[in-house]
Amino acid sequence: MYKRGQLSIFLMIAIFILIFSGIFFYAKNNYSNNVFDFNGFDDISFYVSNCLEKVGDNGVDILSQQGGFIYYYDNILNSEQPVAYHLINGKDVSVSKEFMESELNKYVQGNIVNCIDNFKLFQDYEISYSNLSVDSKINKKDVEFELNMPLEIQYKDSITKKNKFKVKLNDNLGEFINQKDSMLDKINENKIDLLYLSELDYSV
Repeated sequence: MYKRGQLSIFLMIAIFILIFSGIFFYAKNNYSNNVFDFNGFDDISFYVSNCLEKVGDNGVDILSQQGGFIYYYDNILNSEQPVAYHLINGKDVSVSKEFMESELNKYVQGNIVNCIDNFKLFQDYEISYSNLSVDSKINKKDVEFELNMPLEIQYKDSITKKNKFKVKLNDNLGEFINQKDSMLDKINENKIDLLYLSELDYSV
């Protein structure tokens, strides 16, 4: 037979195990729910950013192939693949960087909604957003896109909001623009030679 002291110790251990088990399962259930909710919100944010990157990349490709525009430009070579003129009769008629950025803004804003597809992949969430806008910035070694999209996400009793999404594409578009401007200046000055051309180094 167990002595009274031994029984007290066993009883205390049993109570401790019960309390610990209760705390453990309570914490586990609540932690699991919180992680699920957080990952769900995180997945939606990643989904929007991925669409922004995909649509932005498509826009940069079209703009590059057409010499600096996507929708319309006054001076273009009409062919199967329209291309913007950059020099006409010695006059610089090339597309400005600011114009290119506005074309990218228009393209992303007009196409990202199709990519998001009304968030059909997230049927368990109530997702709403208001008017969106896009700000593009062409740098020397990359192109940045900032999407302003006031987003409200509701899952059960949890609500979260996010307004801005940013992505950066590794692209030499800005460097090409700088070299284009330099080349047009040299053409007008009749200073284009093989040495200058050999110094142009691009990673495409």
